[in-house]
Amino acid sequence: MGQRGEPRRVQAHDGELGAAVARAQDGDEAAFAVAYRFVQPGLLGYLRGLVGDDAEDVAADAWLEIARDLRRFRGDGAGFRGWTAT
Repeated sequence: MGQRGEPRRVQAHDGELGAAVARAQDGDEAAFAVAYRFVQPGLLGYLRGLVGDDAEDVAADAWLEIARDLRRFRGDGAGFRGWTAT
């Protein structure tokens, strides 16, 4: 369930994303690239709404933190999408 008891929105590739994240947590760089390709477009759209033209720079900083903290993440593909935006 999402916030306030709402059903969580599941995207078509969340299963594949979750598997890629799990492999990336084990050090698979190609799997990290797959996760990036699944998440980056949505993350950029979200950030453009927040910071406008600085979205690319903010996203680059976010991915550095995501890579650094990836082993701490616990959850599925949908959860990973949300985690990348926090």
